[in-house]
Amino acid sequence: MPKDFDNFLKTLTPELIKDISIRVSSNVNDSLFENTFSDEKDTQIIATSFSCAVELLRLYHEWSCTQSNLESQPSH
Repeated sequence: MPKDFDNFLKTLTPELIKDISIRVSSNVNDSLFENTFSDEKDTQIIATSFSCAVELLRLYHEWSCTQSNLESQPSH
């Protein structure tokens, strides 16, 4: 079965999205974003968006690797 991004999207449950939001909100004040933008609110929005994107990319990578491993197993 070929990897399909829509199949990955179906794995994003409300609970998983909530967990991502909680992890990201705890990291918004990360030093990576300190003094990056002049407006503190802009910094928080950008840091949150960036962190969410990275978390989703990480999950997609894990999902994609799992799919690849399943594809490489011999059929019975």
